Amino acid sequence: MYPTRRLQRFRSSSAVRQLVSETRLSASDFIYPIFIDETISSSEPIDQLPGVRRFSPDAAIEECFSIAQLGIPAVLLFGIPKNRDATGSAASHVDGGVQRVLRTLSQACPELYLISDLCLCEYTRLGCCTTEDEQDTLHLDATRQRYVDIAISYAQAGAHCVAPSGMVDGAVKSIRLGLDQAKFFDVSIMSYAVKYASQFYGPFRDAVKSSGDRQISRLTHQLQPTQVREGLLEAELDDSEGADFIMLKPAGAYLDMLVRLRMQTQLPLVAYQVSGEYAMLKHAAAQGLLDERGAFEEVYIGMKRAGADLIVSYAAKALLSSWQHDV
Repeated sequence: MYPTRRLQRFRSSSAVRQLVSETRLSASDFIYPIFIDETISSSEPIDQLPGVRRFSPDAAIEECFSIAQLGIPAVLLFGIPKNRDATGSAASHVDGGVQRVLRTLSQACPELYLISDLCLCEYTRLGCCTTEDEQDTLHLDATRQRYVDIAISYAQAGAHCVAPSGMVDGAVKSIRLGLDQAKFFDVSIMSYAVKYASQFYGPFRDAVKSSGDRQISRLTHQLQPTQVREGLLEAELDDSEGADFIMLKPAGAYLDMLVRLRMQTQLPLVAYQVSGEYAMLKHAAAQGLLDERGAFEEVYIGMKRAGADLIVSYAAKALLSSWQHDV
């Protein structure tokens, strides 16, 4: 019978299946997003993101402590300001919600890697990634300078990494030069290098209250879903400009790009399961259509199998909690 039954023997019990598992998930694979809302006093649920909440700065600090206790090594911080304007001035305010959380956690929770999302969509009236004027004209030079100001503000507050998410050409180079000139040589850049103008971002915009008064098409600065070579070029450019991590967003609908990016770059590769992808699984599980934990694990294993080193996940806290209950 040898060797015709070899593969069947590998599948014969849960113990041997675990021994020969080619792809594994662990707490160290995950980055957990946190929404810091300056307009609330504790926390509140996000209607379109079941199981996810907005937190006041003080409540966000407590949430981050609980994340660290689960063994999740990193958080990605998003800010929601009290006031929005044409330049997103609140994003670089010394007493902004994100800055307050960074200052506390950098001292009180040194084991947690602190990543600050760096964009203007949460902070401008337009709800877009750039500065604006009354004619809805995008000002890329001014936007890059605002990104530098915000990055320095986060670094001064204690961020270990900034994550520019606007996909504005030249932003990574400007931020790297700005951080270096300010002597923040050790602050890393996690670039949203390959970010598609996706239909799957809707719940996120609800989460950060960034629908905006007016809308400029994100196709002016994000990738069309049709583009492969352009996405690889974006990643190559950001790598050359000083990025320390390369992110793909969304990940679930673009696993082919994960494979291609893994073949192209030696940098750590981050897959972002975006809000719409997360919400679809949550709603399907609520209807009894699938097992929630098993579905999330399967999706994340797929991302790792395709080449991801790290996964930004709204489900990470619940998933890790369920794993601990198994022990």
